Amino acid sequence: MRSAWAALAVLVLAGCGGFRGAPAADTLQDWSAVPLAPNPALASQALTASVCRGGDAQAGPLQVVLEDRRTAQTAAFLVTGPSWAGSCLITLSNGNASGGGSNQPRGPFDGPLALDELSNGGVGAGTASLAGGRIIDGVAAVEVDLPDGRVVTASVGQRHWLAWWPGDLPITRLVARSGDGTVLATIDDPIGKMKGQ
Repeated sequence: MRSAWAALAVLVLAGCGGFRGAPAADTLQDWSAVPLAPNPALASQALTASVCRGGDAQAGPLQVVLEDRRTAQTAAFLVTGPSWAGSCLITLSNGNASGGGSNQPRGPFDGPLALDELSNGGVGAGTASLAGGRIIDGVAAVEVDLPDGRVVTASVGQRHWLAWWPGDLPITRLVARSGDGTVLATIDDPIGKMKGQ
């Protein structure tokens, strides 16, 4: 009789995992204007997600250039492959993920700061905007100014910057700073200038 109860307890405990619901969609309410520490689980998902290769399964193996995590479950990635370069928003929660990029070479870069990518789409339970570009080695920080007064501190590394924020607000200004805070470059209306190229 005791072994029957033990067997029943094992079955009940084993079955508990089967009834768990899917993770809730990220509402982006805990979004941070300053990047959070990278998450290896998100990076692993980015390397296999179709949105991170523009739907091109033939793009070959991808490499993460930069991660920009701003909630517990969601991060943006700049990725490159043999025939692909682009960015994507990946979430470990239930919900959408988005991405974009190009297999075309980027235009000339005369530094110290460039806006190369701008997109928005669904992620988690909402929408988000993503921007990224190139920087010179002396740039230690990039600030993304939004029209509602928020200043988003971008992730920087490997001569690139990347940032994302909830909603579809445009960028009003980009500022590149050196390690001591000196302004190295400012681009007002970067979206207008990007479209004018």
